[in-house]
Amino acid sequence: MAENIYSFTRRNMFQYILIILFLSVGLKANEVFQFAEEFPQVIMNDDQISNAFTGGLNKPKIQWLDHDEDGDIDLFLSDMDGHLRYYENSGNSSEYNFILKYSHFQDIIPAGWFAFRDLNMDGNLDLATQNMSALWGSYSGIRLYTNTNGEYQVETDTLFTISGDPMLSGV
Repeated sequence: MAENIYSFTRRNMFQYILIILFLSVGLKANEVFQFAEEFPQVIMNDDQISNAFTGGLNKPKIQWLDHDEDGDIDLFLSDMDGHLRYYENSGNSSEYNFILKYSHFQDIIPAGWFAFRDLNMDGNLDLATQNMSALWGSYSGIRLYTNTNGEYQVETDTLFTISGDPMLSGV
């Protein structure tokens, strides 16, 4: 009799393992999906936005830089609406806490791209953007903003095409 029980168990052991495997996978599949809590915290109008970087934007362009010079990385973000948003990191370099400071940063409207670089070699990050007018105009469409004590001023173009159109800024 003991031999028959052993044979029965051994014969069906593979089936028991498969049943347990399918049950565990089925139970796991019924769990509700959640985003990991690894996203930086974003505060807008004193309300925390859950999973701020998982949607709501069409084609975002981002730049990470220490804009406020406090030793941590801040975030600049532009989307198809043309607004340049500035999120200040009020945390530190290892624990981020992004707070929207400006949804229309200094009324600068980058049409497609933007880049912060020290273009005039004065130690301050300047800004180059695609000029919105370039989408309809005939010139290159690069607009330059120089940083003077945190205020960005558009540079007046000194180069013009033969027809008199500005080559860079469109101003």
